[in-house]
Amino acid sequence: MFAIRKINTLAATARTVGVTTIKKQKHTLPVLAYEYNALEPVISRDIMCLHHSQHHAAYVNNLNAAEEMLACAMSKDPGLSLDSNPGYIFDFNLSPVFTVPLIAFDYVSRLCFKFNTTAGGCTNLDKARANGDISKVVNLTQSIRFNGGGHINHTIFWQNLSPNGGKPSEKLVKNVEK
Repeated sequence: MFAIRKINTLAATARTVGVTTIKKQKHTLPVLAYEYNALEPVISRDIMCLHHSQHHAAYVNNLNAAEEMLACAMSKDPGLSLDSNPGYIFDFNLSPVFTVPLIAFDYVSRLCFKFNTTAGGCTNLDKARANGDISKVVNLTQSIRFNGGGHINHTIFWQNLSPNGGKPSEKLVKNVEK
């Protein structure tokens, strides 16, 4: 219930402050601003290539696949469809990395709320467990969280690296050395 309120607040905020709203956006592997070998000898070309072209690419591909399954699941339940969902994907214009798949969290929140609603003396959650449906929802949310987190973390990682990054401040060095 808190997640639903938060998402509805985000939707209202998006309309109020003119945040860009994007419907059905695929996540993409970011293009690096430097060559794979630009950070040698600290980070080797092979490690950079492996992490960008394989690990990060896998997070992106798996996140897109999970969101496609989510869209398919939503299309089967009119109460949870994209058309009835005000919480599309929001891009708060901070950076491409902060485009968060809120639609997934909104869908899962509403689905969990629906599962927990009492109907005829038995909760829908109990019915979902009996049908095995809840495991699909749990697996999907875990996949979105894991792959979305991997995508976001790697994107932040790439954006914070630079071949000519300079030296840390004295204050940072002192705190690291403590």
